[in-house]
Amino acid sequence: MDDHTTPSRRRRFGLNGPGATIAASLIAGISAVLAATLPNVFAPRHELTATAVAVAAPSATATGSAELAPIPTPYVPNLTHGAFTLCASTDAEGTDFTDSVLKFTSQQPTQEGAVLAGFFEWRDRNAFLGREHFTATYVASSKHLFIEGKTIENVSGTLAVGSFSAKVSDDGRRLTEGTWGSTPGELHGVPGQWEARR
Repeated sequence: MDDHTTPSRRRRFGLNGPGATIAASLIAGISAVLAATLPNVFAPRHELTATAVAVAAPSATATGSAELAPIPTPYVPNLTHGAFTLCASTDAEGTDFTDSVLKFTSQQPTQEGAVLAGFFEWRDRNAFLGREHFTATYVASSKHLFIEGKTIENVSGTLAVGSFSAKVSDDGRRLTEGTWGSTPGELHGVPGQWEARR
């Protein structure tokens, strides 16, 4: 190889002059293309991996370990409509409370049934005795109602706060198999039996 061809090759393939400009342009173009396309090339692979993991792992809902399906509220008749009139309601001493009134003023659903509040207006042969305010629990599975007296607006002075239970009919119009007795920590009352309807 003579000395005349070497400089020519150096100029032809060297990074000087127009060749350097073209090479720089090509490198810049390739870098721009790679910068624009590489994220898109790897994104589907990442999404595929995430999808595969999601499919492979059982959902928390399916296993019941995290998110539980809502528990349906059991059917509870609305006891706040109107008022109940007591019938066949006497205590162990023979006092007749027939025609006394039972009124539920509020009712809130629970997973077991409902919680309620209200009052009795007690009467003895149509003579008004007083008003007893209470809270109550209804258990839907057994259709039983449990009432706990809280306070008494006592007109006659003969009433004591009591504990009551009864069974609620399917249509919610009758309370049957009712009993009552004393409440712990309160004035002793006379036990009795009662029913009511509306």
